[in-house]
Amino acid sequence: MLFFDLVDVSTTNGTRGDQIIRLECLLRSEGLAKLQKAEAKRLMYDVSMGDILEVEGCLDTSREFLVLEARALRVIESWKALHKHNPRLGFALEWPTETPNVVSNGEHTLSVYTQDGSVLVNKEGSEEVIESLLEKVCKYWVATQGRCYSANGCPNYHPPLGRHAQYYAAWLAKRRRERARASHLEGDGHSPEDKSKKAFRAILFADWLVKTYGRERLAAGSGVVDVAGGKGDVSCRLWGKYQIRCTIVDPRETQYRKKVRRQLLRQGRGLEGIERVQCTMPTDFGRTDDTEGEGGMASLQGEGLRERQGPTTESQAERLWDILRRCSMVVGMHPDQATDVCFDAAFAFKKPVACLPCCVFAREFPHRRRPRRGGGGDGACPGQGEEVETYEHLVEYLLAKPVPWAQGQSKREFLPFLGRNQVVYWLPPGLSDGVEREERWRE
Repeated sequence: MLFFDLVDVSTTNGTRGDQIIRLECLLRSEGLAKLQKAEAKRLMYDVSMGDILEVEGCLDTSREFLVLEARALRVIESWKALHKHNPRLGFALEWPTETPNVVSNGEHTLSVYTQDGSVLVNKEGSEEVIESLLEKVCKYWVATQGRCYSANGCPNYHPPLGRHAQYYAAWLAKRRRERARASHLEGDGHSPEDKSKKAFRAILFADWLVKTYGRERLAAGSGVVDVAGGKGDVSCRLWGKYQIRCTIVDPRETQYRKKVRRQLLRQGRGLEGIERVQCTMPTDFGRTDDTEGEGGMASLQGEGLRERQGPTTESQAERLWDILRRCSMVVGMHPDQATDVCFDAAFAFKKPVACLPCCVFAREFPHRRRPRRGGGGDGACPGQGEEVETYEHLVEYLLAKPVPWAQGQSKREFLPFLGRNQVVYWLPPGLSDGVEREERWRE
């Protein structure tokens, strides 16, 4: 589904006389417009913020705002095409500054203050009182600094504009709690209220790697290969705290965070333990033989390896192949489009792998299919052959990737931070869950 607002360009700032025109456009399959799923998906990718559109559809006037269920979209003027010379320029819609339908009601009083993201209430109220009052307040008024453009008059409460900051703080705290509960995945044993913020996900993931695989195992050979490492948060944690060498494979130039640099300096270390290969991981590794000979090298020299900067393709491929051959394992924290190659590279070189999948990118990977369920009987299994379109489908797909060994298995585990916190990993033969992991690797 896709939601967006439309502004009538024939009016001034979205107004016609004293009437505010607000039109919510809804694009979905099997709705009033009776779009097919494939057509709805195609139209979703054709429109972006700031475009001037011609929309055809069915108008629903029974809701609070006018809702148009679109069945056809045509981009008349593309914002991205007009501003391709300045890609960082974002589109911003300037709504009118006046606030219609503001109601003063002495019954609604609220004193809210925030400290470190928590909501504090004075002696006149409680958190339950805040929840009940926020249910009566117009969400558009809170979210847009005191503006609401309901076509038929807003039935919800609009407090005085001077109290907007207090209501907005309470609304943000409530939204954080709601999002934490909504992002809670099935099977996750961690309470949403007790999870850490997303900013700590790299630390928690790195610590989990050491706890699961053991420091000696991770530090073996050329160390850990961090696919799509971005700013290097996972690698900096592994190197700074555990002295585990890492290699970041990413087509972008690594920009380490200043806070991480200062922390490494306080620990008496620099960045000498972190290497960087600035390239895109190959999409097809093929299969390396037992001697790890020319088979893997040939696949790395194929069309899958692309560079932005640095040495020639052959030298970069040779370096990446040598690192993967000698590394201890392959990891990826929210690697986006590189999720598949994390597993493909590890399995091709017979290395352990651990990945925190995030975005699906179903349109870019149409070849993905959900695994067969059930397994017996007449062979008719629900979900067989369906595309991977959701996060849950992606996890199923990764867990079902064929492991080229008779022993060992792919598993999943939840880490205690907000957001996509499910790690899919492979335990090689000889390493199992329990307190004996470190001792087994030492042996």
